[in-house]
Amino acid sequence: MIDATHTLPENPVQIARVGDRAVATFFDLIAIFPVFVLISYFVAFRLNAIDNGNFELHGGPALVVISLIGLFWIVYYIIGEAVFDGTFGKHMMGLRVRSSSRTRITLSQAVIRNILRPVDAIGLYLVGFIVALRSKDNQRIGDIAGGTIVCEYKTRRGISTLLWITWLVVMFTCWLVVLRFVANS
Repeated sequence: MIDATHTLPENPVQIARVGDRAVATFFDLIAIFPVFVLISYFVAFRLNAIDNGNFELHGGPALVVISLIGLFWIVYYIIGEAVFDGTFGKHMMGLRVRSSSRTRITLSQAVIRNILRPVDAIGLYLVGFIVALRSKDNQRIGDIAGGTIVCEYKTRRGISTLLWITWLVVMFTCWLVVLRFVANS
């Protein structure tokens, strides 16, 4: 019989290791890199700046490409974390983004933690890596400002396998589209 005053212990949360977070970021960047290439080619195509599959953009057009890539990069993380508790890479590594109180993050928390992502990404994420190593909960600057943590969770083997296969198919398909687009330019 359970005493009415007895409270069940809180489900402990295992803070994600910095290395697992780095691998998840690597998977995300590899998956979205073809979109960066397509954005660049699209702008160059619209400006008639492609010559034998090659192009150079300077000034305003280069700024447009950098802005579009940056916007896509940030929005990818915001949507993935606010709607799905993590990006594709995080799910592949068995990680979730949570608020510091261990609940789902809000849209505003996702925006705050990811608006600061470019700061964390300075030096190939060296800034975020160093800050996370020095933080008690492995938090990068965006996590600290947004009041979030990244934690481990267990997925069923079938779901994990499906994520890996999906990631490979999506990545392979994206690269085929990029290569076909480049070849036809």
